[in-house]
Amino acid sequence: MGAAGQTIRGRAMEEASVPPGSGRVWAAYPGGLKLDPSSLSESALKRASESSPLPRPGQSRESHAFIKYEAPCPGHSLVQESFFVCSVKGFGEIAGLGNLYVETVVDPDCRLAFAKVCGSQSPLNAVNILHTRVLPFYERQGARIERVSTRNSREFCGLMPTHPYELFLASAKIEHTLLRPGQDSLRLPCQQLYNILCQEFFTLEFRRTFRHSFRTLQRALDLFLEAYNRKRVVRDGSKPGRTPLGLLLEGIEAAKQSEADSENTPSSTSL
Repeated sequence: MGAAGQTIRGRAMEEASVPPGSGRVWAAYPGGLKLDPSSLSESALKRASESSPLPRPGQSRESHAFIKYEAPCPGHSLVQESFFVCSVKGFGEIAGLGNLYVETVVDPDCRLAFAKVCGSQSPLNAVNILHTRVLPFYERQGARIERVSTRNSREFCGLMPTHPYELFLASAKIEHTLLRPGQDSLRLPCQQLYNILCQEFFTLEFRRTFRHSFRTLQRALDLFLEAYNRKRVVRDGSKPGRTPLGLLLEGIEAAKQSEADSENTPSSTSL
């Protein structure tokens, strides 16, 4: 990775290392205390649409979003999205009234999920989850990420030399494809994860304790996702009844076996 990529990674890490704070947390949810997933989804989509998309030269990257892409193996293609969770007051390092967001990355092929809480929707937060969690995990599994799909908004899109997210993907040699409005089916894995987090994690966690910081909330979220990826059974897809991590490891092993078989197959020679 070049010096520019290292600079972006350093800035992302600096933003992530927030000193731990604690205090009573006041949280206001758009759908009330009983978090209505449908109302939260509409709120998140409305907030996302308020970010004006940036014009892009050429059509090569945007045209990819019109094709229903089938990843050859888990880890090859990921979807990333950020969502508004709730408004908070006295939350960790937020002295006054602020907003809580969650950055999500999902592998559509196996539903393996990553999530990180943050205080804003920014390019550095989008980079941080990839740099600190997603890429290291797939590197340990021996799988390479070929592409990441996002919507066309300011935290994900910009000019290559100066935009942190674009520069990070380019330095990591990851293709960036854009999802246009109306392509809800391609964003569905992240939307489903967001609904699950709202129903099964955030509501219960804020009821369990009123003293939180970004660090303590992220620690609890990591434990939830660990159980989610290792124990939660996938109900849809071509192989229902498996866990996300099980599907990932099985898919990676199948891809390696297929590659080995193709290398061992003698090439046919024309007579």
